[in-house]
Amino acid sequence: MPRGSACDLNTFKLKELGVDYLFCTAKVINASSKDLREVYQEKNPFNNFRFFIYAIE
Repeated sequence: MPRGSACDLNTFKLKELGVDYLFCTAKVINASSKDLREVYQEKNPFNNFRFFIYAIE
């Protein structure tokens, strides 16, 4: 089962402040309820860390 974290950020306020993307080191498990759309997921199995990029809708 994939690991992840819940996002507790105010994405509406972030968008108001001009933030368009959120960079994370864990999958956001509540992305759709926070108006986040995954646009990139690191898939290299040799990297020690994975990262994800979400667009704030």
